[in-house]
Amino acid sequence: MCNHLAGPVRSVLSWLASYHAYFWEQPTPAGLQAQGSYWYLDTRMDEFGKISRSWADLKAVAHKVDERLKSPGSLEFMTCIHGDMKNENILFSADGTRCGVYDFQYTGRSYGMRDVVYLFASSVDSSDLESKEADYLSYYHAELTSRLTEAGAASAAAAARYHTGVMKRHFDLALLDYVRFMAGWGMWGSGVQWATRRARSLLPRVQELLG
Repeated sequence: MCNHLAGPVRSVLSWLASYHAYFWEQPTPAGLQAQGSYWYLDTRMDEFGKISRSWADLKAVAHKVDERLKSPGSLEFMTCIHGDMKNENILFSADGTRCGVYDFQYTGRSYGMRDVVYLFASSVDSSDLESKEADYLSYYHAELTSRLTEAGAASAAAAARYHTGVMKRHFDLALLDYVRFMAGWGMWGSGVQWATRRARSLLPRVQELLG
């Protein structure tokens, strides 16, 4: 995704909002992973052991962040995520206003922000995110709220509970979780500079996010 093309980023966020809304606070369908994404901690202990001293503060809270993202025993705010939401798995219309997504190998239960964080870190330029992160998150939230509201009273009530404060908290936790993975596996992606800067800025308030 080129940093000067806001349209494609928004088209993917619209797709994600519709996808997440469809599974919002529903039991995980049979055959999918109990936890979505390919970087969650249970499956990345080798990488965890390779985290350098420069990320020692993140490593120290990694298990607590992981547990908070799992939200055991609760469906609140949970959905089915794609789990590998990068540019290589997205097809765009010629004008960039519509997209389709493939490769659902890592689809499963989690917070939708895990898809958004990975999309940003892997496929949106850091320079774009530095100025537009808040706008993109607001756009996703508006799209998700609209889809949930259209789905009926129960979904509309769920949308009201998922206010921007909840979304941003999930976003920050998912960002810390993903940077934890990269810190052991290797830093990559067009948004990696943004992601690492944001993760370091969050570490001093990580206990607030976990509370």
